[in-house]
Amino acid sequence: MLKLLQRCFVLLHIFIPVLWKFYVYNDFLSLCNAISDAGPLWIKLAQWLSVRYDILPPLLCNHLKTLQNNIKYHSSEYSIQTIEHDFGKPLKSIFQSFNKDPLDSGSIAQVHEAILLNGKKVVVKIIHPDVKLQLELDQQILVFINYWSPIDLIPIMKQIQKQTDLRTESRNLKILRTNFKKVQHIYFPKVICASSQVLIQEKMQGLTETTFIKKYPDKKDELQLLKLVAFYKMVCRDKFVHGDMHPGNILAWVDRSKKVNMSLVDPSPSTKMRKSKRLMLGSFTKILSCNPRIIGDLLLKCNVNEFARVNKFKRLTSKLPNDFENISALQKSLFDSLRSCKIIISGEIAFLVLNYFLVNGNLQNYKLMHMRVIMYIMQHKLFKFDKIFGQNFEAYLQQNIHHLPKEFIEELIQNTNISRENKENKENDSSEISSDEKECNETNIIQQRIITIPNKNVEIQTDILSNDDASCEDLSSDDEN
Repeated sequence: MLKLLQRCFVLLHIFIPVLWKFYVYNDFLSLCNAISDAGPLWIKLAQWLSVRYDILPPLLCNHLKTLQNNIKYHSSEYSIQTIEHDFGKPLKSIFQSFNKDPLDSGSIAQVHEAILLNGKKVVVKIIHPDVKLQLELDQQILVFINYWSPIDLIPIMKQIQKQTDLRTESRNLKILRTNFKKVQHIYFPKVICASSQVLIQEKMQGLTETTFIKKYPDKKDELQLLKLVAFYKMVCRDKFVHGDMHPGNILAWVDRSKKVNMSLVDPSPSTKMRKSKRLMLGSFTKILSCNPRIIGDLLLKCNVNEFARVNKFKRLTSKLPNDFENISALQKSLFDSLRSCKIIISGEIAFLVLNYFLVNGNLQNYKLMHMRVIMYIMQHKLFKFDKIFGQNFEAYLQQNIHHLPKEFIEELIQNTNISRENKENKENDSSEISSDEKECNETNIIQQRIITIPNKNVEIQTDILSNDDASCEDLSSDDEN
């Protein structure tokens, strides 16, 4: 009880002067510094609020995004001590070299670069000191605050609590790697070793999304295609979604064949969709329509504020145009309406909407990109089109063809003819064709001229987890890859 009172006093001392400055002078910098000083729970809440444009003004959200990276570091001595304690070995018997200067730091942990004895480059993630104790105290305070909050903060608090055990992130990586083992050009890092406080995983090459686009502006659409393919598959097929696909967690690079590759890191806030698959897919197809009235009606079902101005929101969305220049324009119009009508969304459907906008970013020609994603998915048989959209692709194409550029339609028709010729040749060569091949021939209207992806073996993640506190591969053995 004494520790809890002391913690309350510390938080009041941090926030009261800053909140006054923010209210009077709009001092965003002081507010962000105060949140950083307050500890991991408050930083995580700020990070979560930084993408909630439906609740907070865009200017405040943009300032809160600065808390996604460059949080204060802990000492390298603590990192080394934690590694040696968790794995029961001296540092020299695990690593050939260990960079004491942190690569990055988040609210829960910080990351160091290292090289294993077999020469493999890895990153080592170590939980910050006293994080669990601080979270336990802050969670009791948050339960009290939750009584006055328009949003239920308890699920967010539980999600943050799970992130303090790095074995959770390790399990998430294992699931995502298994789900994407047959998908080309989309990768997740392989876990080498995991304990509750330390996670050792392979170091992925590449630049963060923002840096990559600056260096390769002509590859922006190709990277966006991979991001959307990953998101569509996670939602429609796997029902297990990487919950934090912001640009800092996306690494991209160009391989020798000049194709873009993408790696998704830090999947600790991954979410298992628990609502019925039919309900989630029905909601997702409505989101893909990018029609503000359809999405608006969907968001109203997620409203948790009984004092919301529902009729006003319906009037505002009915006046919005059906076509926007880009996704961010649609997002801004919808979220401005949500804020002005005091509508607060929550739940898995709200999670889908928010993450869809996050993944799309400032995408231009989003309807054309959406069509390319669908065709990529069909070509690579990631899931069956008719089961997701409730109709075959030809019918869907006729409904949406007026959104597509003339050049794309001509190319599509030409490739459709090529596909039909290939189908006829296959039927002549073989009298027996499996049902999967028949479906592929009927629906696969894209060929290499639209999306050319070379064959490439994707490494399959090995089982590295057990119920023990720490579970590792032989750190000194040769790497399988």
